[in-house]
Amino acid sequence: MIDLYTIRLTVNGVAVERSIEPRMLLSDFLRHELNLTGTHVGCEHGSCGACTILM
Repeated sequence: MIDLYTIRLTVNGVAVERSIEPRMLLSDFLRHELNLTGTHVGCEHGSCGACTILM
């Protein structure tokens, strides 16, 4: 069984709390958990910049 971690953050002014797997990427969290599809993953290595997220 995979341990889940509870995270709390504010996204676009909305407080969010979720239990996630420890290896989930922020881009995947935004896209799949919050349905915010503006962030894209291009090369999956961070070198192309498609997944850049302003924090």
